Amino acid sequence: MPLNLEKFLQSGDHADVEFVVKPEKFDISKTFKAHKQLLALSSEVFEAMFYGQLAEKDIVVITDLHPDGFYGLLKYVYAGRARIENCFEALHTKAAAEKYLFEELATACLTYLREHVDAKEACLLLDCAFESGYGSLDKVAEAVLANYGEDVLRSDAFFNSRVETVLHVVEKVTNVPEILIVRAALKWARSFCKAGATDFKTTIGAFLPKLRFLALSSSEFVELVTSEDAQGVMEKEDAFAILCHVIHEGRATLPEWVCRENIPRRLTTDDPTGLSGSDRSYWDDSDSSYIDSDF
Repeated sequence: MPLNLEKFLQSGDHADVEFVVKPEKFDISKTFKAHKQLLALSSEVFEAMFYGQLAEKDIVVITDLHPDGFYGLLKYVYAGRARIENCFEALHTKAAAEKYLFEELATACLTYLREHVDAKEACLLLDCAFESGYGSLDKVAEAVLANYGEDVLRSDAFFNSRVETVLHVVEKVTNVPEILIVRAALKWARSFCKAGATDFKTTIGAFLPKLRFLALSSSEFVELVTSEDAQGVMEKEDAFAILCHVIHEGRATLPEWVCRENIPRRLTTDDPTGLSGSDRSYWDDSDSSYIDSDF
């Protein structure tokens, strides 16, 4: 009969170490009982922790991980496989796995995120990652934004996101019209400034170098800069220089802050516009009807 190690994690029977997980960045604390020898056999980090020259005692305090993440790692050790229940547990467990060098578990967490995160959760996860200090989720964000980019940009979560998250989304999102990205950034900045955080020009200034104004058509750009949402975004001289460059490349000197990228994010090797069929209307100078009235 195979030995059921999970029951010892649940019961704490015969445990000889306690982990007190009380992260500095989360208002939560939990204590887990575990078994030194089993942990040491599973990881060189734990082996050094308990049997090295500077071995830990019977109580270990952890301040840089979420309890759900550390428990996710313990479940993996005792069960012999990843037991992930939701995307946020996967995020926290991935951080724990990377800290204690469980590469297979970190990969399993990333796979789970790729398969389960949706447009509604994408920004919430990125917010949590930045808040916790885990860093960005480049691979996860790129996968989600490639498949659900437009949904992410239209989601309530996007407009309530942290600055770091919005900057990351604006930089990584693909397969959506550039005008939608620009308008989403403007709408977020307006909403952010209404909360009294800072003035609009300062806020949007961080986004301008990431926005591909040169990938817009002339009619898109004119409609954008004359809209109410774009008031205060740039000086008239800068707008005129950009428009001249859009109409005739090299005709005007661009402001230093302007992104020089002029390739639409829908570009493919088969189609110079990056679009096919009805999608070409996104980039047709004579047709701007796709612009959402919400913006």
